[in-house]
Amino acid sequence: MRYCFYDRNGRACFYAIDNGDIYSFDGSPLGYIYQDKIYSIDGYLLGFLEKGWIVDKRGYPAYFEENSGNIGLVKPIKHIKSIPSVRHIFPVKGIRKVPSIKPVTKLSWSDCEGTDLFD
Repeated sequence: MRYCFYDRNGRACFYAIDNGDIYSFDGSPLGYIYQDKIYSIDGYLLGFLEKGWIVDKRGYPAYFEENSGNIGLVKPIKHIKSIPSVRHIFPVKGIRKVPSIKPVTKLSWSDCEGTDLFD
């Protein structure tokens, strides 16, 4: 099963598969989900998963999944999502760095758009 994530503009940006690996729609691996945390392929903490929302390290909601719960923000109208390309082979994941404490979730959007969180 795929979980598509949308940004604050309603644009489909990337998706996660059941094992937690995250891919862009062109098939490139971006990162992964582990214990409700979002990591880069190199093992750096990028954000947190909360009620179907990806919240950045500063506590600002950046992306939401179709069935995400309410965290106090109004979701935009979703654009039609792209058809995913064939997935590239996921590289070996780096050792996860010690995660920071999850900040309090803010009531305004993150500046992240598209795949900015993974850059």
